[in-house]
Amino acid sequence: DGVDTAHKTAILSSLAYGEWFGMKPIHVRGIRGISLCDIKAANELGYSIKLLGITKQMDDDVEIRVHPTLIPVDSMLANIADVYNGVLVSGSPVGETLFYGRGAGREATASAVVADLVDVALNLKFGSHRRVPAFTIGRQFRHMLPMNEIMSRYYMRIQVLDKPGVVARVSTVLGNKGISISSIRQTERQSLDNVSLQIMTHLAREQNINEAVAEIEKLDCVRNKVILIHVEDI
Repeated sequence: DGVDTAHKTAILSSLAYGEWFGMKPIHVRGIRGISLCDIKAANELGYSIKLLGITKQMDDDVEIRVHPTLIPVDSMLANIADVYNGVLVSGSPVGETLFYGRGAGREATASAVVADLVDVALNLKFGSHRRVPAFTIGRQFRHMLPMNEIMSRYYMRIQVLDKPGVVARVSTVLGNKGISISSIRQTERQSLDNVSLQIMTHLAREQNINEAVAEIEKLDCVRNKVILIHVEDI
C-alpha cells in the first residue's frame, strides 16, 4: 500500500527541505491496482512500473508523493529489484547520483541498528548529543503543492466496448479537459464488451486528469474503472 515508502520519503524530504512534513500532506497510493496486463503494456511501451517516492522542486515549491510510476526501462531506477532500494538525486550542476543497497533482510537491518548504536556510544563518549545533526530546521521552499496541482504524464487503461466511435468519445473528454494524447492503442478484443484501450498523455495537471477520468467512467461504452498510472521520464 506504499506506507513504508511514504515514511522513507517523508524523512528524506524533511532532511532535504528543512521542515518536518509528516505523513498527512503526502499523497500515497500503493500497487494493489496494478495488474499483469499493465506490466506487459508498460514493457511494450518501453517502461517499467516501480513504486516511487517522489520529492520534486518546481520553481520555489515542493511536491511530495508516493505511487506506482512508469519509468523508462533503461533508467537506473528501473533495474533495481528484489530487496534493494535506490535513491536517485538530481542536482545542479552535479547531475544524477544514485545511492543503492539492500533495504530489507536480516543483514541490512542488523547493520543499520549496529550503526545507530555506535553513533549513540560516540555521542556519550564525547559528550556531544548533536555530534552529527540529523536534521537542521530551515525551510528551503515556498509552498508544498497539493496533489491536484502537480504536473505529470499519465498512462491510462480503459476497458471499453468494441464498437465505432468509442475512441473519439474518450478523446473528446480528454481534449475538453486540455489533456493532449501522446499515443493511443487498442489491443485485440477479448470479447465484444471488453477491449483494452491504452493511452499515454503529454504533461497534464492532476486535477484535470482526475476530472477527465470521472467523466470517462460515466460513458456507457466504458466497462470498468479507469486504471491511471503516473509517468516519469527520468
